[in-house]
Amino acid sequence: MKNNYIVLIVVFSSLLLGCSIGSSFMTQELIDENGVKTYSHSKAEVWDAVKGALATEGYEIAYENKEKGKINTKQKLVSQRAIMGDYSAQYVSYYRQYLVKIEMISTEQTKVTLEPKVFQGSNDISDKQVWDIESEKGELQLWKKMFNQIEEML
Repeated sequence: MKNNYIVLIVVFSSLLLGCSIGSSFMTQELIDENGVKTYSHSKAEVWDAVKGALATEGYEIAYENKEKGKINTKQKLVSQRAIMGDYSAQYVSYYRQYLVKIEMISTEQTKVTLEPKVFQGSNDISDKQVWDIESEKGELQLWKKMFNQIEEML
């Protein structure tokens, strides 16, 4: 009976919390094709819009260097999974982070690159087969949402 209760809690918690962790790899090609957008605005305007979009999406800034055009966000909790053990269950937390690069291409052309990272606890698992790319909550939609936020702030 006790084991059934634990299993029920694990299943129910997993359904409630969901998880953006999938089964694809994140590649540089994928980032270059989908995580990059050019805006017809100055670097200063785009910088402010990117910071505003990150804040709107709940990301805090861990590091920023305007001169170099780099912003790294703090890790943001995105999901938890319950893992069953012997007579116990524990949660594993997953976090997301963005490494942002803002480059001036010309006086009024600025390129933004959003490189996502994913962590299991404090371990960077971005190079693992854990990415959800194409679902309605996947990376393609997250990039689209973030770029739309930036556009709205410009």
